[in-house]
Amino acid sequence: MKKVFLMVCLCCGLAGCLSYQKYTFKFDFNTGVVEKEYYDIRTQKGGDEDYSVEKDWELLKAKAGEEFGKEFDPEVIKPVRAELFQDGEVLSGRETFAVQSPKAFPSKAAILEFLHADDNQEMEFRAIKGEIFLFSGNRNMTSSSGKTIVTEKNCVIVWPQEAVVFDFTVPQENSGGTSLLPFFLSEKDALPHP
Repeated sequence: MKKVFLMVCLCCGLAGCLSYQKYTFKFDFNTGVVEKEYYDIRTQKGGDEDYSVEKDWELLKAKAGEEFGKEFDPEVIKPVRAELFQDGEVLSGRETFAVQSPKAFPSKAAILEFLHADDNQEMEFRAIKGEIFLFSGNRNMTSSSGKTIVTEKNCVIVWPQEAVVFDFTVPQENSGGTSLLPFFLSEKDALPHP
């Protein structure tokens, strides 16, 4: 299957709106490998009168082919692979990047912040007295390799200074829409089989 880019911010104002049910992030400081996964990618009508599910599928593929990894300088963050795949009964996607020199960043928090600079996740990473903090407002995390602290207005994840693996999963507000899995399967079935 063709490698396909999944924009970190999957909202497309031109035709409809692409969304996902949950976002999973994993970064290994020792290897520099970054994985971003998007579970249950869907489309729903946005502000454009000319909306169709087919147009959103084509728009996603078009942006994918042209844009994967272009938000980063490849000498700093190298795009490795982007793919769509069937995950049970839904369409999911995965982006893989390689941080070329993790130790060149001023802190681990700086790498994490840099990797999320262009998205709509509303996350803020900070290094405070040797610990790495992720502030995510009032959005609860469903899992994390760090210690999660939840208050009435905030969800904070804290990793110790010596942590080398940073991962977390954030549920998104995915209110319905149409699954893009049938389009993916249709194109996959049309490919020649070895």
